Amino acid sequence: MDEYRENEVLLPSWISNPSEMAEPRLFIISCIIAGLIGIVTIAYTAFQWRRNINLSWMKAIARSKKNPKVRNKVPVAPHTWVLESVSRGKSLKCCVCLKSMSPSQALGPMVASDSFIHRCSICGAAAHLGCSSNAHKDCKCVAMIGYEHMMHQWAVRWTEVADQADETSFCSYCEEPCSGSFLGGSPIWCCLWCQRLVHVDCHSSMYNETGDICDLGTFKRLILSPIYVRELNQSSPSGFLSSISHGANEIASSVRASIRSQSKKHKQGNEVSADAGNTCSIGDLSTEITADANQIMNGTHKMEESCNGSVNMEGQDQRQDGDTVKKLDSKLSFKRSSSINHKDELQIVGMKQKFELTDLPPDARPLLVFINKKSGAQRGDSLRLRLNILLNPVQVFELSSTQGPEVGLYLFRKVPHFRILVCGGDGTVGWVLNAIDKQNFVSPPPVAILPAGTGNDLARVLSWGGGLGSVERQGGLYTVLHHIEHAAVTILDRWKISIVNQQGKQIESPKFMNNYLGVGCDAKVALEIHNLREENPEKFYNQFMNKVLYAREGAKSIMDRTFVDFPWQVRVEVDGVEVEVPEDAEGVLVANIGSYMGGVDLWQNEDETYDNFDPQSMHDKILEVVSISGTWHLGKLQVGLSRARRLAQGQSIKIQLFVQLPVQIDGEPWLQQPCTLTISHHGQAFMLKRASEEPLGHAAAIIADVLENAETSHVINASQKRALLQEMALKLS
Repeated sequence: MDEYRENEVLLPSWISNPSEMAEPRLFIISCIIAGLIGIVTIAYTAFQWRRNINLSWMKAIARSKKNPKVRNKVPVAPHTWVLESVSRGKSLKCCVCLKSMSPSQALGPMVASDSFIHRCSICGAAAHLGCSSNAHKDCKCVAMIGYEHMMHQWAVRWTEVADQADETSFCSYCEEPCSGSFLGGSPIWCCLWCQRLVHVDCHSSMYNETGDICDLGTFKRLILSPIYVRELNQSSPSGFLSSISHGANEIASSVRASIRSQSKKHKQGNEVSADAGNTCSIGDLSTEITADANQIMNGTHKMEESCNGSVNMEGQDQRQDGDTVKKLDSKLSFKRSSSINHKDELQIVGMKQKFELTDLPPDARPLLVFINKKSGAQRGDSLRLRLNILLNPVQVFELSSTQGPEVGLYLFRKVPHFRILVCGGDGTVGWVLNAIDKQNFVSPPPVAILPAGTGNDLARVLSWGGGLGSVERQGGLYTVLHHIEHAAVTILDRWKISIVNQQGKQIESPKFMNNYLGVGCDAKVALEIHNLREENPEKFYNQFMNKVLYAREGAKSIMDRTFVDFPWQVRVEVDGVEVEVPEDAEGVLVANIGSYMGGVDLWQNEDETYDNFDPQSMHDKILEVVSISGTWHLGKLQVGLSRARRLAQGQSIKIQLFVQLPVQIDGEPWLQQPCTLTISHHGQAFMLKRASEEPLGHAAAIIADVLENAETSHVINASQKRALLQEMALKLS
């Protein structure tokens, strides 16, 4: 007790009473809360300060962007604005007022000005609808003919670039990070061509050392340098009208000659008055020629996914039943068929050109890009913007019902060595390959594929992936361009399908096959999907949903016994020998590649149960024939629980249809009346195969580059290079 009292005496008098200890605790807690509030206030003030400083610096950049362009005499280019819907989550800033593009109000309805913005389709800059007219002319200048050197085009990076290497986030001069650290660093410029970043403070030093010369960066061989691009002057009314008049006269004369020859061959054919072309005014002719050019370039076909639909993209060149020139409202309307020859096609395509390429260096390997935004993944618009940022927009073309591949191929007709990237599905690839065939290139360009369709079977066998999802996971378009530059050249057999009646008369113009041909139950499922797409195109908005719809339609047909008599409704002949169709077969497939229906291997080279067949190859000029026993069998093939039944291999295949049956070529179906389908070898196309997945792939890519350089140096000619590439592809396979 005494010790306790002594300790109590030692305590301060102001806490001798325990009840009084609550007051200092409350005081301490209040001080902590006040301190936290002060810290938050200081942090918020600092954040606003930093934001205001960044905005001020960005405005200073916008004012000073003219200086390098004036000093280096870099031409200015206005933005190409397109209307785009903006979501509330977008973190874009207006390139004029520097304010956020997202609606400021989190709740409540969005007005029209908040729902839409202007987006530059070339560089990706964004602006409010009311601000876009005041934007600086700091977009990519795609044509700079006459400049001795390519100069950097510095601009503020207004949009996040998803396709870039890790090292591009550092200043290309001081190699310090280009991040907006708090009250530190420097505002950042980005070159619109090489994608390099530089601090504004570092630019003067870099200019003194390098002269601001741009080497186009990592993909300098793939990018079409603007100093070799000339913009054609089509603004002059007199020049334009005179060219229209000149072209119209040439076309009219060729049409009159064609009509005379047609009238001799077909006495009962349609007659067209030659005076109809002479009575048209220039204005009418210009309208007609524009429409005709669209028909000529696309064969009046409907661009959905393929060139081999029920409407023939190949053109109605050989169609003789009512496809002669017709008279319509006393004006000329031209079909792609017997009315116009290839020379007239080129003349009309040339009239649509806005640019021309001149004096490209011999080591240039520019990339020509075709995008079909109606392919299965439905992402054509975003792909085009991303490719416009990475490449020259002049080399990126969008395919549609009014513009086919011919326009891009015509622009590149004088480029000795170039490569092609097709962003689409298997049908889009076939469309482009058909157009390449018609150009009669001495050295045809090899074709790479960005898989944007539903099945993407050809892209799978060439190791480009099965869809855009796999591409994004592997690094996006930056990685794709890297693989294209180092890809190996390989060969793809192409096959011609002639359709004749029982009398041997051709009833349709030939179709062309790259992947496979199917008759029976698989073509029926494809036809139902095709009809559903025509009726409800909004349901086919991405690759996954497309596959779900395919599975649903296939499940509906499991109990369908429509093809129970299929073995007696067809006759298959391979190399002149009839092949017996199994009694349980409900479909026959002819395969050129080792992928069907999104990755199914029908032939399976590793299968050792068949000793009398050779392994499948896409460049051995031989086709494989298999049978399937119904839609349920297709489903088991898809999940790897079954195999197709091998029937034969051969170079020439005839399939005789005794009744009306669904047929599909490379995924494009139609309902075919009784006829004979004759499949023969058409030729071979150069394709690009991703080299990273093959042990000898990199060596093949180097050999292909060496052969191109040898042709440029006139060590070998084009035919010798083609033969060597074919031999190399065969050896590597």
